[in-house]
Amino acid sequence: FLDLTGDDLVDEVRTAGDELPCEVMFVKAPGYDGDVHAGYASMVVEVARKLDWKTPPSQPKAVSILGYLFDRYEGDHVGNLSQLRSLLKSLGLELGESLFSGAPWAELMRAPKAATLLSFPYVRKAEKRLKKITKRDLVEVDLPMGIAGTSRWLGAVGQAAGVDSGRISAVIQHRETQTREAIGLAQQRLQGQRVALFADLPLLGGLCGIARDLGLVPVLLGIRGHSLGGADSLRDLVSRDNIDLDGVPILEDPSIHGVREAVTDLLLQEGVDGIIGSATDFNGITTLPQDAFPARRGPFKLEAGFPCKFHHVIRPSPFLGYAGVLTWADRVLNAPRLWDSGR
Repeated sequence: FLDLTGDDLVDEVRTAGDELPCEVMFVKAPGYDGDVHAGYASMVVEVARKLDWKTPPSQPKAVSILGYLFDRYEGDHVGNLSQLRSLLKSLGLELGESLFSGAPWAELMRAPKAATLLSFPYVRKAEKRLKKITKRDLVEVDLPMGIAGTSRWLGAVGQAAGVDSGRISAVIQHRETQTREAIGLAQQRLQGQRVALFADLPLLGGLCGIARDLGLVPVLLGIRGHSLGGADSLRDLVSRDNIDLDGVPILEDPSIHGVREAVTDLLLQEGVDGIIGSATDFNGITTLPQDAFPARRGPFKLEAGFPCKFHHVIRPSPFLGYAGVLTWADRVLNAPRLWDSGR
């Protein structure tokens, strides 16, 4: 809407940059044609332009990330970054700087020192621009979510960084065994429960992996945003972990009203046991009248993704990696209900 004022915003930003004692940059956003993820990618690109990519990398074991979706200073992201650091350490690698991670500007400036650069899905559409800026080969990876997704991530990163394949396989086998043993009781309690999942495409793909790990059965999927892809992209993403979504309805960037209608249909049929989505999705769901549905106990509800209104995290609680599988198991087992008559 600022464009509608007719002001020369680029010149205003340039002037501010001359006067203020900090970096000031103009981020060109796609306006009504874009979404939050396209804007985030644009921000990563503009910050990358400010970094020194001319100097050869000086940290052969370091791995930096382009496109980590950092949306708040809370324990979920603290936990995620700690989990990524732990996963890399198990391969003899170390976590470099991430765009973004909440780190100060001076620390972000060190990102080019890492020998390996990962491209997370949130900047996939900006990858050509980032390659041109960094003049480096970027390693495309999906989010390390769920057991299979995390193992696949470790394999891709380890191979790109030149880690011995035997070490990679040993680490994966050990961590998978640990995780499966830890979630055994949760699987017994959750097996067969039907869930509706709403999230941005990379996170939604990861949630499908988490659902399989915990024994949950997706009955409705909603892709939040549109710039990262639609239903076909989601099916392609989960197929990498041998997950089949045939017959599962997929809503592409549904409105709040669309989410409400789809969930209403499931509740009338008593066809859903749990709902996972952002605060935006729950805006249309939490106002549904309990007495309009046959079930005396509503489905469990979990806020996840961006934005969250009620879910806040103080201690490190990752939702990525093998440790993230345990966090999701905890959250689902202890999730509140959309309603509960108490009977």
